[in-house]
Amino acid sequence: MNAPRWSPDGSHLVFWTDHVNPDTGQVDGTSVFTFRADGSGLQQLTHSTTPNDRATQPRFTPDGRIIYTRVTPGGRTLWLIGADGSNPSPIPASGQRIRTHGDWQPTA
Repeated sequence: MNAPRWSPDGSHLVFWTDHVNPDTGQVDGTSVFTFRADGSGLQQLTHSTTPNDRATQPRFTPDGRIIYTRVTPGGRTLWLIGADGSNPSPIPASGQRIRTHGDWQPTA
């Protein structure tokens, strides 16, 4: 479990983890998961199938969705997904390269 983060209401945690191939011992992707604060209800939200498609650094947004970084051979993109795994969608970067992981900041 990497970088666990609390939901705004404290009821859930979100994290990412590596998928390790048991035959080779190599990482073959990463995915985002949530679970309840009491340890129940583990749910996989993203489904990486190759080491070249990774989902990392998830964080809850103030409205309870999740922002995460998707890393592919083409670069990094920020994505939003519902806390239940619904409606995954990329966040447009306006032509700028993403060099870090996402976070949610209030506007001034």
